[in-house]
Amino acid sequence: MSKCIILFAVPDFKGGGAERVFLNIIKNISRDAFEIHLVVGLLEGEYCQYLPDDIHIHQVGNVKSISSVFFILKVVWSIRADVVFSTLGYAVASSLASIFFPKNTKCIARFGNTLTPYLQGFKQENFVKYVYQYLINKSVFYFSDCVIVQSEYMKDDAITLFKLKKKYSNKIIKINNPIDIKEIVKDSIVPLGTYSLNIDNSCINFVSVGRLTFQKGYKNLIKAFSIVNKRYSNTRLIILGDGDLRNPLESLVSNLNLSNVIFLPGFLENPYRVLSKMDIFVSSSEYEGVSNAMLESLALGLPVVATDCPSGVREVISNNENGWLVKTNGNIVNNLSGTMIYAMKHHMKMDMKTEKDKVYKQYSVSFIMQEYNNIFLS
Repeated sequence: MSKCIILFAVPDFKGGGAERVFLNIIKNISRDAFEIHLVVGLLEGEYCQYLPDDIHIHQVGNVKSISSVFFILKVVWSIRADVVFSTLGYAVASSLASIFFPKNTKCIARFGNTLTPYLQGFKQENFVKYVYQYLINKSVFYFSDCVIVQSEYMKDDAITLFKLKKKYSNKIIKINNPIDIKEIVKDSIVPLGTYSLNIDNSCINFVSVGRLTFQKGYKNLIKAFSIVNKRYSNTRLIILGDGDLRNPLESLVSNLNLSNVIFLPGFLENPYRVLSKMDIFVSSSEYEGVSNAMLESLALGLPVVATDCPSGVREVISNNENGWLVKTNGNIVNNLSGTMIYAMKHHMKMDMKTEKDKVYKQYSVSFIMQEYNNIFLS
């Protein structure tokens, strides 16, 4: 029996959640059932080194989604792909290209963020750009055979935002993000090395993981932590990740005289050896799909403080069971600091062993890959 030819499409492999999800799927998809190809805008980013050697890579030469349409189309016809699976900007590119795909080639798109707040960012910047982004993202639901989201919230948001009729809303399928829990646990026991300089075991250590971008709300987190630290000097905050806002965030930390208690060590190839030594994970995002870092922290037994932002966070975090949700109405900095202080006083009371087991059952890569395999083969 011949293998199903699947083509993954992604702009690059920089250290974001969508890229990590694609990497997990590529690494764990059945080699017996699939011949794996990858279209990538630029073969760059922190996760490139983890790509398996047995996949066929086709590089566009740039990460612009629209300019990749014809390249994707060319590859699809040359390899006669059965399935094209894309994410980020390449979800738009692949869905547009699908108009000219071979008759039996199926197009599957994955969205990584809740679309309403994502598009609001364009509206604040430029209304014409917002209309353009609205239309091309809406087109994904028209031209794709299937659209994957990570939460019911994301599904409902897309249906409402684009006023999708049943014909198109029925294309949307929720699949949880796959978490390679065995790999995470194995990496978590690696010695800290130089990173131990930032960890004081006599303190309450907060941690956050993600790109240093507006979406992650780190400006609010740093301001909130300044309030926490003024009341409780035995607190520390580590933010793992890199991005365009590094300089402004470092300046904010310096201006608040917090350089000795807030640390931004950048992107770590193995963040789990740090996460496993922390006390509380904080997600301060403005919006999300479902945070990978939050799920990975739960898998390591960390309770979570998370902003109740437009996302699937309510489908993961339950107050006083595995974390606490932060109200986003009113003064977000005060709300966040207050919840962090509450978490400091109550996090030891939680049964995180039970919560770790729940994450394993719902998000383990072996379980989630069965769902992906079923969709790809159907």
